[in-house]
Amino acid sequence: MNNRLKKFSVVLIIIYLFINYTACVNTYSSYVNLTKATYAPPGENNSASYVNKPSSSYNLGSAKIFAGKNVIISLFVDTPGKRWTYKRRQEELKKLSRACDYLTNKGSEYSQDIEFVYDWNTDFSLLKSSNMKLAADNTGFEDELDKEFDILTKSKIDYDALLRRYSADNIFTIIFLDFDGRSYAICYDGEDNPKESVVIFKDTNEATYAHEILHLYGAHDYYSGAEYSNDATRELKKRFPKDIMLTTFLGNVKNNTISDLTAYHIGWTDSAEIVTRFDELRR
Repeated sequence: MNNRLKKFSVVLIIIYLFINYTACVNTYSSYVNLTKATYAPPGENNSASYVNKPSSSYNLGSAKIFAGKNVIISLFVDTPGKRWTYKRRQEELKKLSRACDYLTNKGSEYSQDIEFVYDWNTDFSLLKSSNMKLAADNTGFEDELDKEFDILTKSKIDYDALLRRYSADNIFTIIFLDFDGRSYAICYDGEDNPKESVVIFKDTNEATYAHEILHLYGAHDYYSGAEYSNDATRELKKRFPKDIMLTTFLGNVKNNTISDLTAYHIGWTDSAEIVTRFDELRR
């Protein structure tokens, strides 16, 4: 075999090995993506069927089952160029109050006696503040926020003491950030920090407050591309078009409903009919 033919053969072998290697990598990546039992980020394609139902914070962490007395600590975080004023804090307190009233009233519809303790004007120990040196547009901001919260819950925010003082059943913190962003709940699912919290950004409405609080007790997102398959989310939209876990943009939180499925997820009921059709919706 001449040298030119040998070189050509080697090139063919390399191309063949590269194609097979790429195919193996893609197959493995697809397998990993399909078997993850995590929350799918909002807005991402989620057309594949779930191998496992989404993880849940129901009956876990500092906000276990949504019943009885619930203590809320408000933590206002200042960042470079963004400092919370007294007036702005009071505005957030009003929205929090409306969200708590909504959840209390909805609880009564399911024969649940819900009580919130959150007014720092009455108990100043429910109001905390922190000053972060990292700007909000820094790529590592969320990680630094997690670290700051972990430090505060070990040094300044005593969950156990507040639970004892109020003879409360549940407790969590709302972290307020005075800049634009997408609010989210930091739920405990058996890993990381069991002291649960909600992160609220600038101009968040009271329906979103209630939505994120419900996540701590086990509620799930119903909109497309979030946690469930396309078939399930289509049915959820059809059955529960005003459920607060589907939408928070109905103008007033009073326009939102809490469906029997959401009530089931947070422990207000023992069953929901739609679960018999979609096993992934089980608590």
